[in-house]
Amino acid sequence: MITDEVKEEILIGDDAEEFVASPLGQKIIELARIEVDAAALEMRDVDLKDEKKLREIQNRIWRATQFEGWLQELITRGREALEAHKQQE
Repeated sequence: MITDEVKEEILIGDDAEEFVASPLGQKIIELARIEVDAAALEMRDVDLKDEKKLREIQNRIWRATQFEGWLQELITRGREALEAHKQQE
């Protein structure tokens, strides 16, 4: 029998996978990657003594890269939950 927690994990993973494959998901991921590239270019011109600006740019990069990572993590967890459920049957 599948628990509500496992069912939720599988459904969220499916939702994340569908989102990533959708035109909207692809566009948002593209925008996040563009943000990373822009921030990296900006970083090379920042005065190394300007710690506040460097932290701000690092935070932009972190946020943009984490978004795609979170989606991939949800997909992986959903697939693993489904596989574990199949093996229990």
